[in-house]
Amino acid sequence: MGMELTGKAVMVIEDDYVIAQSLVVLLRSAGANAIGPFGWLDEAIRHAASDAYIDAALVDVNLHGEYSYPAVDALLARGAHVVFMTGYARDSIKPAYSSCTICTKPFRRADVVEALLSVPGRQRPAHVS
Repeated sequence: MGMELTGKAVMVIEDDYVIAQSLVVLLRSAGANAIGPFGWLDEAIRHAASDAYIDAALVDVNLHGEYSYPAVDALLARGAHVVFMTGYARDSIKPAYSSCTICTKPFRRADVVEALLSVPGRQRPAHVS
């Protein structure tokens, strides 16, 4: 296991505690700054719309029975890359989100790292450390 994601700030939006914690551990083991996890839509939207720097987000499509699309919209509006973490078929995700990467549950570490490595590089603003 390497540090393939060093320097990437990755938000975790997942309502299943065990999956969320495993994603945080996975991200940290790959060198990323894990932000979250956020398990409720309202808190995910608040953080996605905040001033925090976010390169990418791992997002469960369904959060306690609500679609996560409003949080995804906030992330995309700020230029963050979204990776949907879902057990649903690809065609169950709205066509408006076809630019987002999909990582199917159950996932392997390599699948998540590969999905995040496909994220285009972004220039971190000078005022953000």
